[in-house]
Formats: sequence, C-alpha cells, structure tokens
Amino acid sequence: MKLFKKDQYSLSGWCSGLLVLLFCLSCFVFAGYGWFMGDGRNVDMRGMDEGADGNGTAAETVVSESSAEMAEAELEAEAAAGLPFESFSAEEGTDSAEGKRETVPVRDLSSLDNTIQNWGQGVQFNSENQPVSSLDFQEKYASFQADFIGPGEKVIWLTFDEGYENGHTGQILDTLHEKKCPAVFFITGQYARENPDLIRQMIADGHAIGNHSWAHPAKGMPSLSVEAQIADMEKLHQYVKDNYDYEMTLFRYPAGIFSEQSLAVVQNFGYRSLFWSFAYADWDPDKQPDPAQALQKLKDRLHPGSIYLLHAVSATNADILGDFIDHARAEGYEFKLPE
Repeated sequence: MKLFKKDQYSLSGWCSGLLVLLFCLSCFVFAGYGWFMGDGRNVDMRGMDEGADGNGTAAETVVSESSAEMAEAELEAEAAAGLPFESFSAEEGTDSAEGKRETVPVRDLSSLDNTIQNWGQGVQFNSENQPVSSLDFQEKYASFQADFIGPGEKVIWLTFDEGYENGHTGQILDTLHEKKCPAVFFITGQYARENPDLIRQMIADGHAIGNHSWAHPAKGMPSLSVEAQIADMEKLHQYVKDNYDYEMTLFRYPAGIFSEQSLAVVQNFGYRSLFWSFAYADWDPDKQPDPAQALQKLKDRLHPGSIYLLHAVSATNADILGDFIDHARAEGYEFKLPE
C-alpha cells in the first residue's frame, strides 16, 4: 500500500508538471503570435504592391497565404471586439490632402455590391492619350469620391506606393526636393513602423501621406468584413496621427482590388480613394525595366489628368525620375497634389 501511494503521488506529480509545462508553452506560443502579428512581419511585401502594366494586369502577389490569413484574422478579431482606436464620423473633416478628411454623406452599405474588381488602366486611349477605362470608371464611381483619372488639365498627380523600403526612397525624395515637385506617398503599417525618418522627411518637404492599409490584405480589402476594413484603415490612420502628427485623407487599395461596397466604406471613413491612370511593371526589384525604355514609356503615356503610380522599391524609377519631371514640365505639365 505504501509503495502504491508513492507511485500514485509520483504519477500525479508527473502529470501535474506536464500540464504546467504545456500551459507555459501555450502562453509562449500565443505571446509570440501576438508579437508576430503586431510587428507586421507576417506579410512579405515584396511584389505585393499593386501596379498594372499595359494590359491592365495587376502585379503578381507574392505572399504566404497562411501569414496573410493570420493578419486578416487579427483584424476581424479586433473588429468583433470593438475598435481600440479613436472613432471617426463621416461629418468630421473638411478638405484637401494636407491633414483633414472631407465631409461626406454616410452611405447605406447593405445595399451595395461587394463583387471584387481588379483595377488596371488598360490599353485603349482616346485622342488625348487618356485611358478609356480610367474615364469610364471615373464617371461610374465619381460619387464615391474615387479618382481613376484627374481633372482634364495638363496636371500630374505623382504617387508612390511604399509597401516596404528597398533603399531608394531617399534618392527619390532628394530628386523631388531638387525639382520642387510634390508627390503622394502611400504607406502601409509595416512602412510606417520601420521608416520614421523617411516619413518625417516626406512631411517636412510638403508631400502628402496616404493610407495604403495597415496589413495589405493579399486578397484585397473587399475580402475583409466591413468592420475589419474600417479597423485596418483606422489602425494606420491613428498610428500616423499619433507618431507623425499627420492626418491622412487619401486611400489606395492594395493590389487595386476594390468593390462598390468597399468604395463606400472608404468614403464613409472620410477618405478619398486614389487609383491611377498610369502604372507599369516596376514593382519587382529583381526584374527592373531598362531605364531608357522605362523613361520612354512614362513620356509616351502623358495625358491630361495623369495619375502616375510608381513603386519606390524600383531602382529604375529612382534613376529616371528627374528626367521624367523635366520632360513633363517641358511639355507644359504641372505637378500638383490632389485637391
């Protein structure tokens, strides 16, 4: 009997110890998961940013599906739990891309179509060299405060998408400063956290900062619930406001994937959706276009109301930017921020 009790206690103690060990391991795993999700390294941003070549095909997405799903699941969980960030009503804000969001009517989202659309400017152009698709979509979605092409003037809205830093943004900023040329930089949550000096320089130089989503969902914003879309935008909006004293007013859809309903979500948030009327295959650092050919392509596609999308990860873009600005101005174009 004594031996039996001793074995019984030993077995019980061993089991208890095992349970404690498993509990500790679980805590460690969940803590690691929280850090992993919060730190933003769940998504490989290389190749993820949108762009369209001549046929309007969005840039190929390179991302771990499991990691992307984890990021999206976190947003859904945050939305379900209630947003821990400041809430914004559609009545707030006034105008421009310089820190105040526009007053917009609140749309009823339940009646709007959530069919996914992939934006690309296409290869058909009118007599003024404007993409026909951009004009069609502008007419169709203008009431959602979405821009697929700018006003019909010789004005260029120059924009850069910043999913991650590849060492070229400093050169781009130097060129813009030298040429006194304004631009919009669309940043992600990862970029906002990892590149404070560059973002502060953008703001100090008078450029606009736009919201490119916190997590850059691989399947696009419409793949998230309405609540999670709002949580994503607000997370980055509040982070930039708290850390850079800057209030964003512009939004660019990850991979150019949108829906009518998601346009209304962005509009109700008080943002303006900025697409593009020119983009080309510049997003892969390992497959950079020839500088001379790239510069010629940028020159050839000039048109009234141009919205140029360039990726800042591109060494080619950094090298040809000054020449492009000089050429566009020689052709009578002005570079301005969206008004």
